[in-house]
Amino acid sequence: VAAYRNAFRLLGDSADRQAGLGEALAGLAGGMVTAEADAALRKALAIDPAHAKARFLLAVAAAQEGRLAEAKAAWEAL
Repeated sequence: VAAYRNAFRLLGDSADRQAGLGEALAGLAGGMVTAEADAALRKALAIDPAHAKARFLLAVAAAQEGRLAEAKAAWEAL
């Protein structure tokens, strides 16, 4: 997580870095997509709406929250 924050500071924002941060935050939380991870993933999609990792992990978040139909549709759209 610290490495991604340093990358933002040194290299600026990007969809890949935001999605990577979201993935790292979820990893630290045992695979759970936390609110902070969700925010990073949504920032990635704001930069690149087609970003596959961000879309995939937001679908994971939907499944974790019990929104299974939404998660399934998101995964199928990938």
